[in-house]
Amino acid sequence: MATSPPFAAVPASWDWARDLLAQCSVFVLPSYAECVPVSLLEAMAAGCPVVATTVGGIPDVIRDGENGLLVAPGDPEALAAAMRRLLVDRELACRLAAAARETVRQGHSVQRSLEDLGRIYADLGVRSGPARSRDSAPRLQETS
Repeated sequence: MATSPPFAAVPASWDWARDLLAQCSVFVLPSYAECVPVSLLEAMAAGCPVVATTVGGIPDVIRDGENGLLVAPGDPEALAAAMRRLLVDRELACRLAAAARETVRQGHSVQRSLEDLGRIYADLGVRSGPARSRDSAPRLQETS
């Protein structure tokens, strides 16, 4: 690809990545250490069936056999078997991909993230309001 969008691009500029992920037969993330990888959420949102390892926050997002397949890290035979399973059983792959897309829509959308962040700030006693310029008063104000 001649021109790739910068990392900080707005989501709409990532149509090429969503299109590419939607064409993939399987998204595989054989990690040994992760938090909750954005690439995993992007693949799920694009409707790509997922095989990932049981590390970090991945099992918080992927429920084995419900919205993806999980394998132990460092087990290439299990990884290959899970990949083969999704490539051969297209009905399973489609079912997992649809469930993965719904998982992201319900729990990991931009709107959901903003709502969760708003609740955190509210719990800290910070009220919301319009953003001010850097030269004006602080953006976060304590409530009394």
